[in-house]
Amino acid sequence: MKNTILFLIALFAMNSCFKKEIDQSSLVSSTDSTVLTVDSSAVAIDAAVNMDTLTDSSSVVETSAIMTFDEASRVNSSAAWKQFLIDNPDYNKKQQIEDNIIRAEVREIAADSNTGQMPEAERVGSSSSAISTIDVENNTSCDLTLLYSGNDAKRIIIAPNSKRKISLGSGRYSVAANACGYNYAGSENLMGDYSVVYYISTVRY
Repeated sequence: MKNTILFLIALFAMNSCFKKEIDQSSLVSSTDSTVLTVDSSAVAIDAAVNMDTLTDSSSVVETSAIMTFDEASRVNSSAAWKQFLIDNPDYNKKQQIEDNIIRAEVREIAADSNTGQMPEAERVGSSSSAISTIDVENNTSCDLTLLYSGNDAKRIIIAPNSKRKISLGSGRYSVAANACGYNYAGSENLMGDYSVVYYISTVRY
């Protein structure tokens, strides 16, 4: 018995000698697709979180009745508005509900304490107008999903290693993004023309 106890203690001590390396992905933006920098220095996002692990009790809707507009408005989560569309397929203002879903998703992603910080796009030119444009390049190996919530509500999906021009009504926006299973959030004050390149960098600790 004494020998067995000593063996277990020795095994525990050996296991404690191993250290685990953690890879953490960061979303980085730049305005130069060649060197991937913003003003000659890369802007790294502080943290990232796997979208699969994002949990929000407010997004869980438990109901046995048909979801009404008033109830969905009271809960005001992405899950509630999605359930409303399922329960009311003939609703005549579906775009309004789709916009509500986008705005709720942006709030839910931004509210998570582990969501990574998203850098702002770089302004190009000095013009100001009612409509702003952003030239976005996705330099990751995954689909990049961008969610904008402000004067407009818009969901943009950009394929890997692709570019897309986005047009939005000028103003302040809350922005959320997902790439390669990680979530990010930030804000943009759009008033003109902008350009940004996003890519994933890996940091080993």
